[in-house]
This record gives sequence, structure tokens and C-alpha cells, in this order.
Amino acid sequence: MVRINAAGTPWHVSDVSMVVAHPDAVLATMVPKAQDPAELASLSRTLPAGMAIISLIETAAGVLQAAAICSLAPVVRPAFGSVDLAAQLGVDYNSRYTLSHVRSASHVRSALVLAAAAVGCASPIDGVTTNIGDDSQLVADLEDAAPSASRANSASTPGKSLSPTSVSPRPPMKCGGRVR
Repeated sequence: MVRINAAGTPWHVSDVSMVVAHPDAVLATMVPKAQDPAELASLSRTLPAGMAIISLIETAAGVLQAAAICSLAPVVRPAFGSVDLAAQLGVDYNSRYTLSHVRSASHVRSALVLAAAAVGCASPIDGVTTNIGDDSQLVADLEDAAPSASRANSASTPGKSLSPTSVSPRPPMKCGGRVR
């Protein structure tokens, strides 16, 4: 999976060009700031045929458009962009266990689970664990996500990103009868 930069950034066009130039090397593209179904549909027509998209929903507008985004054919699952959404909502992400963060994160997790299930997409990838050196934090984040039916968590630190970490073994991603 390759995470491209968002539309409107200086790197977006070159990121998309790289994915288009190497269709056999990329199985899925994670698209950040997914909030406009028409923009995502346009991008999907640019990507190689059959390229799976994981829509990174990290804005309030994206949460409100989640079902429409998940209904697009190439979208196989959403991902919760918890850090950027927390910033937009004015929630201190470093104070992850304040009551306001837990409530807002639970609502968004539930909204993404419902949106994905309503249109037949795979369960969402949960928000990022920013401190990958702290195993207890990763476990706590996975436990927070489990009740919402999120099936994976992503972990990253500045300049480095890790593969999604499974909460538990699950079947392959399915979306509208397609398996990725």
C-alpha cells in the first residue's frame, strides 16, 4: 500500500504519477483527506484499473460523507485519520484519554463502521498510534478500537510508517463482492 499526499498539496500529482507508473508494485492507494466523493471518483479514474483505494477520513466533512465515499467501487475500506481530525476539532491528541477525545473518537469510529457496513466495505482501519516505541500504547489503542468493530490499527512516527497491525485474524477485505 502506498499513501499518497492529498489533492492540492505540491506532491499530489507526482505521487499519483508514481502509482500510475508502477501498477504492479502497488496493490492499494491510501488517499488522505478523503471528503469529496466526486474528487475521489476522479482520482480513481486516473489510477490503474482495479487499484484498491483506502480512503483516509480525517476531516469532519469526510466523516459526514463517509457512506458516499465508501460506496465508490474502488474503495475497499475507510481508515480513521484520528490525529488530523482531532486537530480540526480542537482536541489535544496527546491527551488521548480525556473525556472529550474518547467521546469524539468513539462517534467517528462508529460512523465509519456503519458507513462501511452499509455499502459492503471492509471494516475501517483505526486511527494511528503515534508512539510506536510504547507497546502499552499500541495495546491500549487496539483495545479502544475493538468495541467499534475496527479491524486494524496503523502505527507511525515522523518519517517512518509501519504496516497495519491486526487486532485479530480476519478474512480478506471485501467490498461489494470484490476481495482485495
